[in-house]
Amino acid sequence: YSSSGTYPVTLVANNGNCVSTTTYSSIIIEENPSVAANSSSLFSCDSTNQYNFTAASSTNQPNLSWQWNFGDGNSSSSINTSHNYNASGTFDPFVVATNTSTCSDTFFLNTIENWISPVSTISAQNYSGCEPFSTQFSIQSNGTISTVDWDFGVGSVINSIFDTISYSYSSNGIHNVSTLVTFSNGCNAQVDLVQPITINPAPIATYSFSDSTGCAPLTCLLYTSPSPRDV
Repeated sequence: YSSSGTYPVTLVANNGNCVSTTTYSSIIIEENPSVAANSSSLFSCDSTNQYNFTAASSTNQPNLSWQWNFGDGNSSSSINTSHNYNASGTFDPFVVATNTSTCSDTFFLNTIENWISPVSTISAQNYSGCEPFSTQFSIQSNGTISTVDWDFGVGSVINSIFDTISYSYSSNGIHNVSTLVTFSNGCNAQVDLVQPITINPAPIATYSFSDSTGCAPLTCLLYTSPSPRDV
């Protein structure tokens, strides 16, 4: 039987001359639940993220029992429930609805990706100097880095696939360095350099002569800041 309903059963025996009819108890095919379910999210890089699960049946059947399987060994018997995954990985949750006749339907949700964002720090080879100033920056992380958006505090961003990069500053100032790191699992995190880069202005040398021409032997004074010196 492909659909629910009540089906009477009758046996008819015919030997060509006589006919005998016997009626048996009807066969009752109960209606299966028709389940749909949803999750509040399918991806998270927050290890404390709470996933909210909801379910419903399109058939009007009372007293349905529900069983959630979250794909990590945990379960719930509520129609609507919440769950925290305490591990990184992918999980395949599903829910089963069963009616009083033990007919059931199962709904499989899309795979959930729950990741713990890697721990990352950034350091510089040198943090201060005189203009022009060059230094190397490096990111240390326990995750696999895919791309890095480097912001050296000068108003522009450089995209790179490397966790180490060198940069040259052409003018003095204090620069806060920040990065947006994207990992292979799709998570990203902002990683800031704790100590700013400080670039001091280069000194400017000025001088003048008391006499620039004359006959040997010639004594002249070289005036520099802050006091003249005999040459």
